[in-house]
Amino acid sequence: MAHYKHIIFDLDGTLTDTELAILKTWQQTLREYGYDFTLNALQSVLGITQDMALKKLNVKVDDDFDNRWLENYSLLGKDPQFFDGVQELLKRIKQSGRSVGLVTSRYKTELENYFSTLCLQDIFDCIVCADDTRLHKPHSEPIRKYTDTMHADSNECIYIGDMVTDIMCANAANIDAGLALWNGKTIKQCNARFYFSSTNELLRLLNC
Repeated sequence: MAHYKHIIFDLDGTLTDTELAILKTWQQTLREYGYDFTLNALQSVLGITQDMALKKLNVKVDDDFDNRWLENYSLLGKDPQFFDGVQELLKRIKQSGRSVGLVTSRYKTELENYFSTLCLQDIFDCIVCADDTRLHKPHSEPIRKYTDTMHADSNECIYIGDMVTDIMCANAANIDAGLALWNGKTIKQCNARFYFSSTNELLRLLNC
């Protein structure tokens, strides 16, 4: 499977260990509006945009919600870290001459405000954020934005994420999908072509 020339990743829960901070931020912010969700009940907000999450949760908030969410996240989401093995994974993929992409449901300001220490702009050849598309995962548009920007053949792309919405997005864009399980998740079947229990498994697939 060394034919892949574009290795595209999701961010949260795939490359960075930020899931708990995101869930706690949602929990705290919704409490300020009178809603009491357990962390488990909030799992459905992962991997989608804020507007989509609010609709899914069927809650009523005001125009200040976004500011409150960001304020809470600034306290709960400090110092994001790559999962073990991810930095080496990205380094070796780049050394192999392939393009490394990022397609995330985060907004550009979030990357600038909360992920600056990871120097994402120095790592990825193309970054697609929520502001770059009208439609969002699980729709194909975010990945289509990447392939259009990079003039990439879909047959030479693989998208790796940790959520069912990531796999749906890749499938809808007609590119191969890989489910990242190195984060400890236990998703078993989601129509992904590959299931990676470790970053080394992905490196072996890519022969790098």
